[in-house]
Amino acid sequence: MSILGKIGGALEHAVSSTVGEIGQDIGGVFNGVKKVASGVGDLAKGALTLNPKEMKDGAVNVGKGAFGTVTSGLSLTPEALASSAGLNLLKGGVDELKGHDGNSANG
Repeated sequence: MSILGKIGGALEHAVSSTVGEIGQDIGGVFNGVKKVASGVGDLAKGALTLNPKEMKDGAVNVGKGAFGTVTSGLSLTPEALASSAGLNLLKGGVDELKGHDGNSANG
């Protein structure tokens, strides 16, 4: 394969990997927000019914959801996206030079 073909393969790998990671991170943000909303509902219901276990579970879900939202959101910053794209480009280039398709278990 020519060097241009290898460069094209590396670029294709970098773009597809980065787009897939962005989709996962956006999903993580939405799942975190959903968990926060559910936790707030459980916390409020527990407070109204004076159920401390439900209040605790709601508070735990709020914390987990907030953490998931923040960590996924941090992956969507321009710096993180640039870093991820750079690493994916490097991995794609190495895979192309080694003759791998990037989809095998070994790289």
